[in-house]
Amino acid sequence: MNKKDLRLTDMVYCLAVLDNNTFISGSYDETIKLWNIEKGISTKNFQGHGSWIYCLAVLDNNTFISGSADETIKLWNIDKRISTKTFEGHTASVYCLAVLDKNTFISGSADETIKLWNIKKGISTKTFEGHTASVYCLAVLDKNTFISGSADYTIKLWNIKKGISTKTFEGHEKSVECLAVLDNNTFISGSYDETIKLWNSDKGISTKTFKGHTNWVNCLAVSDNNTLISGSRDNTIKLWNIDTGICTFTFEEHTNWVNCLAFLDNNTFISGSRDYTFKLWNIC
Repeated sequence: MNKKDLRLTDMVYCLAVLDNNTFISGSYDETIKLWNIEKGISTKNFQGHGSWIYCLAVLDNNTFISGSADETIKLWNIDKRISTKTFEGHTASVYCLAVLDKNTFISGSADETIKLWNIKKGISTKTFEGHTASVYCLAVLDKNTFISGSADYTIKLWNIKKGISTKTFEGHEKSVECLAVLDNNTFISGSYDETIKLWNSDKGISTKTFKGHTNWVNCLAVSDNNTLISGSRDNTIKLWNIDTGICTFTFEEHTNWVNCLAFLDNNTFISGSRDYTFKLWNIC
């Protein structure tokens, strides 16, 4: 059931939730917007990037970071509506971000690398190399371990202290576009091969494949250990039971690709689309 639509002037690419009534979005129009869900309006606009906004990550209720096709990452202060720092080092578009702690984050890029950043110093302290194509997605398993998905069709498990990949997961037949973590030993991936896979990180194997989308899987979100939603270039969002691997419902109101998803609570989520809208959904 769709509860509310929020409309932009360009394609939505990414979003991140601040609280159950507030989120931020990144768009192809090179801006980031802060939204009030109850009022259904954008209350703040952040400008400073020189190209598309591909990714967002929240540090706290007044601070977030953004990655762009302009090859930079920016740190933003919400109250002041300004970028307080720019992180430079990637040599191609920044596609994904993940926060490790209040002073550390990682970024993945079309330059095939992942970088570890110190926020206070404003510098990259480590570069992770091993993928042979663009890094599209990142997810943190624990304080010393993260995973990355790439256009090289693989997912890699990384040890942060050692700066190395300790395991490679193979099974997708096309680019890995999105990742979602269930626990420190289980995660889910979505791919351009139209499938979603459940993985055991200890064993290094896929234990289940979810099939039903008819185009690339662009985004994933998990509300609890048994509920998954996925957004696709087939313009739909699917609700999955993880235990059974069955799609229990399909949401079909978007008229173009679904690029991003986020849960507000176990029963409510937001979707952003290439159709210039956000939609607020109630599962029940």
